[in-house]
Amino acid sequence: MRKGQVRFCYECKDFPCARLKAIDERYRSRYRMSVIDNLELIRRSGIDALLAKEREMWSCKCGGLISCHNGICFACGLEELKKRKTWNMNRW
Repeated sequence: MRKGQVRFCYECKDFPCARLKAIDERYRSRYRMSVIDNLELIRRSGIDALLAKEREMWSCKCGGLISCHNGICFACGLEELKKRKTWNMNRW
C-alpha cells in the first residue's frame, strides 16, 4: 500500500508482512507480547479493548506502570532499575 493510506497494519492487503512478522517474533521472545495479536485485537474489538488489556497486564500492585522492556515499575522499582543490566524474564 502507499504510505499514509492505512492507519493500522491490519488494513494492508499484505498483513502480516514479513517485516511485521520479524518484529513480532522479536517482541514475543524478548518482551512476551505480540504486535500481530495486538493489531488483531484492535481489528476485532477496537483500540479501547487493547488499551484496557494492556493497562491490566502492565499495572503494578502499587498503581504504577510496569515497563514491558525491563519488567520494572516506573513508580516503585526505580532503584531496582538502576541496578539492573538485563531483565529477568521470570520476574512474574
